[in-house]
Amino acid sequence: MAQGDMIYEDKKRLRARIRERLEKTTTDQLQQYSAAICSHIACSKHMLLSTNTIAIFAAHGKEIDLSELHESLPDVRFVYPLCHEDKILSFHTVTSPTNLMLGSYGILEPKLNEHSEVNTSEVDLFLCPGLAFARNGARLGHGGGYYDRALAKKSSRAMVWGVGMNMQIVDHITCEKHDQLMEGVITESGIMAARHD
Repeated sequence: MAQGDMIYEDKKRLRARIRERLEKTTTDQLQQYSAAICSHIACSKHMLLSTNTIAIFAAHGKEIDLSELHESLPDVRFVYPLCHEDKILSFHTVTSPTNLMLGSYGILEPKLNEHSEVNTSEVDLFLCPGLAFARNGARLGHGGGYYDRALAKKSSRAMVWGVGMNMQIVDHITCEKHDQLMEGVITESGIMAARHD
C-alpha cells in the first residue's frame, strides 16, 4: 500500500473512532462544554490582544457552539465561513448568528449577497472546528480540506486555534504537506498550547 493510501486509511479509522465518541455526548454536556469554552476564549488576554476580527463557525452536529461570543465580545468583528462548490471557504461579517441560513452540508452559513466578504488576510484569530486534535497542533477535519486551503492564505500574524472537547484530543495525527497546524486547542478544560517537539 502506498504511503498516501496508508495516511488516508489512518485518518478514516480515526474519524470513525472520534465520531463514535461524539455520538455519546448529550445535549446538556454539549451546552456545558460550549459555555466553558466561550468563557476561556473571552477571558484570554493573550488570544484577544490586538484582535479585531475573529473567524468562528456555526455549530453543526456535535460541534461546540460559539455563538455566546457575540455577547461576550461586543467590540469584535465576527466572520463566518461560507463553503463554495470548488471546496474554497470565504469569510463574511455576521453581526448575529440569527442572520445565518442553512447552506452546504446542512451547515448554517452567511448569505452571500447580504454579508460582506472579508479577506482571509484580515482575520486576526481563527477558531477552527475539527473531528480530532493532536498535542502537536495537528487537526483532523471531515476530509474536504476547506480549512487547510483557507488557512494557507492567512496573515503571518494571525493566530489559529482548534476548538473541541477533551474527548477529541488524540496523541497523534499523521500530517500531510497541505495540513495546517493549530497553535493549540481550546476545550472545556482550558486552553492547551501545542507542543511542537
